Amino acid sequence: MSVKTTKKIITPSFSLSSSVIDIVATIPTSLDNKKIPITVNIALIDSNQASEDGEYRSDDVRDISETNLQCYHYSIPSRLKTQEVVSSVLLDTDNDYIRDITRQLSVLICKKYEHPCYVSWSSNGSINTTSMDHLSVIKECVAFIKELTSTLD
Repeated sequence: MSVKTTKKIITPSFSLSSSVIDIVATIPTSLDNKKIPITVNIALIDSNQASEDGEYRSDDVRDISETNLQCYHYSIPSRLKTQEVVSSVLLDTDNDYIRDITRQLSVLICKKYEHPCYVSWSSNGSINTTSMDHLSVIKECVAFIKELTSTLD
């Protein structure tokens, strides 16, 4: 059971807030073993908390440690029917935007790669998530996973 973990910072398109999204994805090194889950951790971070020189650094642990886990979603491929997914919220939130994005991303990745999938969303409660384009966040995350899996043997 071998996995690869990679991190990427994105700025959501059409975002009215000054926030960036920190994506940490863990994927199996071989997609042949369908039991190893794909894990995506999304942290919405206020980019105003940049360092003195005005640059946001992806290794700035301070920003990530100030976020709280808001939602955690799990999906698994159905054993009965192909291309069907069973999903469940492991930690729910009252924010529909966050719940929808974690569910959609979890189900989409699970269907595409036929692996169990965990998706978590962390953020500082003061950041407005409704000012972001929902689909651009999903698109960026899926593109990142696709980029990671394309380098596998």
